[in-house]
Amino acid sequence: MPSDPLSDYENCMVRAYDALDQGDAVAAEAALMEAVALVPDAAEARGALGALLRREARYAEAEGHFAAAAAAEPARPSWALERARCLADGGDVDGAWALVSRLVADCADDAASHRLAARLRLAQGDAAGALTHAREARFLAPHDLEGSVEVGQVLVDAGDPLAAAEMLEPLLAHAHPADPARAAALVLQGRAWAALAEGEKAARRWRQALEADPEDAGGAARLLAGLEAAAAAGGGDLTPTYVKALFDRYADRFDSDLTQKLRYQAPRLLRQALDAVGVGGTWTSWTWAVARAWAVWR
Repeated sequence: MPSDPLSDYENCMVRAYDALDQGDAVAAEAALMEAVALVPDAAEARGALGALLRREARYAEAEGHFAAAAAAEPARPSWALERARCLADGGDVDGAWALVSRLVADCADDAASHRLAARLRLAQGDAAGALTHAREARFLAPHDLEGSVEVGQVLVDAGDPLAAAEMLEPLLAHAHPADPARAAALVLQGRAWAALAEGEKAARRWRQALEADPEDAGGAARLLAGLEAAAAAGGGDLTPTYVKALFDRYADRFDSDLTQKLRYQAPRLLRQALDAVGVGGTWTSWTWAVARAWAVWR
């Protein structure tokens, strides 16, 4: 009796998933390759094989399988997104952007697409575009800690570390201690605080990251050592990023603080002086009017 290709395909997929559960990538790849040979247009097998190869940094091979999955299931945008990720990881930033730009145009509410778009725009030197996509991704998935780490990396690298630090604060406060994304979030928030010249806050986050991940996949120990070395060398100057963030944060209340707390009254007094000499709201010579007003007011 001849074998049934679909039945054989299903058996291959069962073997592949069993091997993946056991951590046997070699057996899983062999079973998935057999499944693809039996049913070349099976998106599930193609996608699973692509994911396995991407984890092994075999980006070109993975991209080919995701492309086949996308061709088999064109209505499923996640295959195109995975293909773009492979291109990006493999160094083809422009090729990845060509795919992602279409995804964000067609699926504007997909946070994952915006996260990758932000990363790609930054790699292309467009910091403003990167921040736009990062902020959109943050809006679309505000409670996703793992996704927020990806967003936060773009925010820090694009020059807005304050937004990254503020975004991660409530997420870390409510994160489960065993959340696998927690250590990476702690490392990133430490980087944001360091960029803002908040050394104590940065050091505290990096120590917490080491407690959460003793294997230190995020490099917290190296960052902490660098911070301590800089402090020992007397490096305490305010960074340009810190100064920018300070004034950006203060901008909304600048006028009220200036007039109410500091009681700055020069504009009001100058206007009173102008009214006193009769120039009102319009005059032919601004220089003459100010000089005349100053003489009267003085």
